[in-house]
Amino acid sequence: MKNVFFYINLFVGIVLLTLGCEKGDSSTEVTEQQKATLNITSIPSGAVIWIDSAITNQQTPASILVAAGNHLVQLKLSGYYYWAQQVATVPGQSLTINATLQEAPIFEESWETGLSRWSFSDKWSLRTDSVYEGAFAAGYNGYDYPSHDQYWVAQAWLKEEFSLASVSTAWLRFWASNTSTNDLLVQIYISLDGGSSWDIIRGATPRKTWQRFDANLSSFVGPGSTHVKLLIILYYQYSILDIYYNPKKQYANFRIDAITITKQ
Repeated sequence: MKNVFFYINLFVGIVLLTLGCEKGDSSTEVTEQQKATLNITSIPSGAVIWIDSAITNQQTPASILVAAGNHLVQLKLSGYYYWAQQVATVPGQSLTINATLQEAPIFEESWETGLSRWSFSDKWSLRTDSVYEGAFAAGYNGYDYPSHDQYWVAQAWLKEEFSLASVSTAWLRFWASNTSTNDLLVQIYISLDGGSSWDIIRGATPRKTWQRFDANLSSFVGPGSTHVKLLIILYYQYSILDIYYNPKKQYANFRIDAITITKQ
C-alpha cells in the first residue's frame, strides 16, 4: 500500500511541475509582447545610452528593446552636456529619439558651488548682491589708504588643472563689474605647467555695469597644454592727487562671474 501512495504522490508532483513550467512559458511570451523599441540617435554620435539611470553599454545610434511604459533616456558623451528625456511607449511601438548634444565648455566657473576651487588673498567672498547670472558671483570688497605704491594687489588662484591639449582653438570669456572709489584693473594669467610660470592673457578695467571681456587662447593650445591653471590679479589704482591731497580710506568693490573657456 505504501508503494501505491508513493507512486500517486510522484505522479501528482510531476503534473504540478509540468503545469508550472507551462505557466511560466506563457508569462514569458506575454512579457515579450508588451515590449517597445527605442531607436536612439544623437548629433554627434557615439554617446553612451542610459535607460532609467542604468547604463546599457550601447552607443548612439542604437535600437533598444524596453518594457512598454515610461522611461528616462539619458545620453552621456565626453565634452558635451548630459542629455535626458522622459518618453512614454505602448506595446509594439517603435519610437525614434533624435538628440542634439550641446557642447560643454572646456572650463567653466559660475560660483554656484562656492569658492572651494580657488585660493584667495584676503577680502574675497561669495556675493549675492550683484551677480551677472545665477545666484552667486565672486567679489572683492575692502578698504585701504592710498600709499606711495599707487596701488594694492589682490589675487585668486585656481587650484585645479584642466587641459587644452585636444583643441586647436580656445577662447576665454568672463564678466566683471567695478563700483570702487577709483579704477580697478583686473588681469587674467594662464599657466601651462601647473603654476610654475605665468603669461598674461587679458587685462580689463571694468565699469559699474557688467561687461564681457574676451581673450584668444589659441597660442596656448596643443599637445603640451595638459596642466593649465588660471590666476586673477586685481590692481586697485590710486591717483597722485589721492596720495598727496586726499589720503582718506578708499573702497574697492569688484565682481567677477561666468568665467568660461570654450573652443570658439
